[in-house]
Amino acid sequence: MEVRNRMLQREYVLLADRDLEPEKQTVFIIKGLTYDTQVSLQAGMAPTMNIPGAAAGKGSAEWDRIMAKSTIGMVMSQGGIKMQYDILSEGLVDVLNLRDTDTQEILEYPKGTPSRQIKASVMKEWLASWLPDDVRKEIADEITRASVLADDDVKNL
Repeated sequence: MEVRNRMLQREYVLLADRDLEPEKQTVFIIKGLTYDTQVSLQAGMAPTMNIPGAAAGKGSAEWDRIMAKSTIGMVMSQGGIKMQYDILSEGLVDVLNLRDTDTQEILEYPKGTPSRQIKASVMKEWLASWLPDDVRKEIADEITRASVLADDDVKNL
């Protein structure tokens, strides 16, 4: 079996920035989530399925028509914003070349060290101040994707 270390840091460029010249792109340094964090996030989610009551006792032709109106979703007991913060606070390592549109200054990402962690309130304030919701979502989605087995990895099991 061959697999990749999902905890290694790697660069991620937003989809919207990929057509820009490299020196204008913002680069997000991300890493995978720890096993404990993945389990915690999964425990906070529950699949839901909404099937119309008329589906009970119907034949197969009628069943298909009724089931087409069914919905499948995900309920997050922790709330999506908290889950997003948990993902970003662990998986977002650094941000390079993020500029303030008013001053054109490059913003510094609040990084901790192994001996000194950044306070949650400082991190939340920075994320809310400088990264729009769609950007936070895209980065959190990429961190999550990078934390699970890829199709190639599954084939090697």
